[in-house]
Amino acid sequence: MSQIYDIVLKDDSAQEVKEFLVVRREVFDRLGNDPPQMLRLGQPRKISGIKNKTDDKILTYDPKFSANNGNKIESLKVVTSHYVGTYEVETSKWGLARVDIKPRFGNSIFNYLLSHVSGVFIPPKATSSISMSSNSYGHWLLLLLWKAAFDRALTVNHIPRCYVARERNMKTVRGRVLSEHNIRENWIDQSRIYCKYRELAFDNIINKTIRYSYRLLRKHGNSSFLQDVSVYDTKLASLGVSDGIVDSEQIRNITYTPMNSSYRLLMEVSQKVIANFGATAVGNRPRFKGMSFFLDVAELWENYIYRLLKRHFSDKFLVVSPNFEGERHYLLKGQWREIRPDILMIRNGKIEAVLDAKYKSGYCQLGATEIQGVSVSREDLYQMTTYLWNLRQPDQGQASIMGLFVSPKEVDDQSSSTTPELRAFVSNEDVSIGLINLCLPKEHSEDQDKEGEKEILAKAKQFEKQFCENVQKLLCPAT
Repeated sequence: MSQIYDIVLKDDSAQEVKEFLVVRREVFDRLGNDPPQMLRLGQPRKISGIKNKTDDKILTYDPKFSANNGNKIESLKVVTSHYVGTYEVETSKWGLARVDIKPRFGNSIFNYLLSHVSGVFIPPKATSSISMSSNSYGHWLLLLLWKAAFDRALTVNHIPRCYVARERNMKTVRGRVLSEHNIRENWIDQSRIYCKYRELAFDNIINKTIRYSYRLLRKHGNSSFLQDVSVYDTKLASLGVSDGIVDSEQIRNITYTPMNSSYRLLMEVSQKVIANFGATAVGNRPRFKGMSFFLDVAELWENYIYRLLKRHFSDKFLVVSPNFEGERHYLLKGQWREIRPDILMIRNGKIEAVLDAKYKSGYCQLGATEIQGVSVSREDLYQMTTYLWNLRQPDQGQASIMGLFVSPKEVDDQSSSTTPELRAFVSNEDVSIGLINLCLPKEHSEDQDKEGEKEILAKAKQFEKQFCENVQKLLCPAT
């Protein structure tokens, strides 16, 4: 097997690379020019004229030149963004090259957050137990997103049946008679009639896609994680669903109705599975087409915070994510310039808090001034100010409203030492802005045992409780 030029990075961090610099630069440049494919956790509202976030920079790099020879590059400083996943491509001269970007907080915490958002139970050490032929972190994400979409579809709808065109030689008329076929087939025996009709059948593209995607994923050592899918696959086979090859064009031509609309996300992820694993195999591994798979951890963080607050405060507040639900808000009259804060907390019809989930390292304090890597940036502060002044409701008696930035903070002890910070406006003390950290336990090694992973998850749940208590003190100080 030819050499694989591989580099592993962490999201939202900087790293110095010193080996295979020419190869790395080509791969980084191609990653910057190719629109990356995003694995989404849901379908957010669409803003007219605005495309999905597929043009964000996955990473940037700066060359460091030799002090003795100004034309010689000694290393590359690579800065990653808020994405995790894989980019694998055949380079022009050096063969296969791959970039894996993994979560900076480690697999245990990342899987914990992802299980909350996707609703898929991820057993301890699941990531390391998945035996992908490509050894690619992005393909693990692809598997997990497919499983999440599968579970979600089955929760909402039954096994889909669609109208399928049939042509048969029958004893009675059904649908319409195909005259030319009828004359040819029934020249001697005129007791039958050749008809074309439509009938509801399980043997349709949606079910065929599920069977084909499952077969591709199972081929790469994922049978233990897909045990319940195996049972479903057997059921589809018993209903007459064929197990053949499905291409992307067939999936794109699916007509969705209220009866099968919950399968749309599963079909979109299945297209990526087929595009990646459906290629002709080379040796013990599939031949890739330079495709990328990335998950936006900032979106994951926002979804996680939203579900955490909804679970803990549903008895006191209506917790809404304007990105996915609830009333739309606009900055200008005539429904111009929609604004969409991450999370709103509403009580008695009044917005009391606006939360902005910021997946940024170093957001540890609000700060009297902007200090990069320490305090909230000027741009984020002005964005929150826009939200607050537009969403406050002074005509409902009490006009107080607060904006909270919620960012992760990695800690290496048993308890959170951070306290929420809240500052009132000079111009109006009923409007305030603050920052609150949700602490995450530090993962010391990716090779930790099962007990070590359980200990980390226990700490994570403890920090969740402390975080919710801090939010409670800010929103309901009297209780």
